[in-house]
Order: sequence, then C-alpha cells, then structure tokens
Amino acid sequence: MNVSPTPTDYPPLRIMLGSEDGGLVDAGAPVLAGETVENLFADARSAGRAGALSLYRAGEWLFGAATVPLVEGLENASRHLYGNILHATHGLHLARIWNYVPAINEPGPGGLENYRIFCRARSLAFEHHHGSGFK
Repeated sequence: MNVSPTPTDYPPLRIMLGSEDGGLVDAGAPVLAGETVENLFADARSAGRAGALSLYRAGEWLFGAATVPLVEGLENASRHLYGNILHATHGLHLARIWNYVPAINEPGPGGLENYRIFCRARSLAFEHHHGSGFK
C-alpha cells in the first residue's frame, strides 16, 4: 500500500523576524523540503502589537506577522486580522500583504469556497475601516 504524505506530515514553516527573542512566527505553511526556519529582516526590532498582529520596524518600514487560529471560523478570523492590520497601519500605505489560507479551494460553511470567504471578510474589513463608499 502506497500512502501519499499529507501537509500534516511536514513541519511548519517558521519565520524569524529580527534577531530578538519572540520574533519567531509560525507561517502555517508546511515545509516540503529544506530549512524549516527562514530568517528575514535581521535588523528588525519589535514595535508592539495590534491584536493578533506582531509588529516590527526595520528602518522606515513597519511590518507585521500573525498566525490566527480558526476557532471562530475563517471569515471572523480574517475580518478581525485585517481590522488589526488596518488599525496598525492607519496613515501609512500598505506595500504588500501575503496570506496563507489552509485548504483555500475547499468548500467552507454553506458550501462557499474558503478563498471566497476570505475575500469577503477582507473586503468587509476594508469597508468597515474606510467607510461604505470605499472602492
């Protein structure tokens, strides 16, 4: 019997942000091969928190990272996290956001694809932050 490995058979990718203790973030993505820790922004320093979001500064850049459990569901977790991001970056311009959504193409509650659930939550967070006329 040949059994294919599943993502739970692999260690999670962890990202080291800066050189301080506590800057290790579980990215949630499985590592299929290679190193399990990626060291990014070695000169970054802790800049506090915004909800689930750990914030760091490197020069003029503010960046953050979070791993959010889906206890309350993907939509609530995504909406709250994007609320944290928008609160933390108030008055700044967002340059880039990376998201990892597990089982992204699988159907979620009500049969809607997880990616669509995530996108709806993200859109609602932007609308809540910027107002209903936000485009």
